[in-house]
Amino acid sequence: MSRPTKPKSRGDRPRLALVLSGGGARGAYEAGILRYLREDLAGDLGGHAQFDIISGTSVGGIHACFVAGTCDVPSRQGRMLAERWEGMAWPSARAHSHILSALPAGSFPGVDDVDIYEFLDQHADE
Repeated sequence: MSRPTKPKSRGDRPRLALVLSGGGARGAYEAGILRYLREDLAGDLGGHAQFDIISGTSVGGIHACFVAGTCDVPSRQGRMLAERWEGMAWPSARAHSHILSALPAGSFPGVDDVDIYEFLDQHADE
């Protein structure tokens, strides 16, 4: 991983892009998807997908940098990224319910606040 890699010739194949989105929890999902792409799907396809374009927003941008920086070891990328996410502690729904309780009605434009508060009340003890 210490030497820069030279891009392989694409030949006649179409360009392939990996576009990753932002949002904290999505980062964990993306790590799982990348692991699937690099381990399970690569086995089914008989090789790894070669991404010509890699981009992302927020946590997806961090993942995009990781994928680009480890492009010389595609078979290990998914596992390496997933291992960084494993064991992460996430705050409970109770913490969110407490934070949201101070917000006035209508704080979520276009979203029915009642649904949010009902969901949090149902799952706060889990």
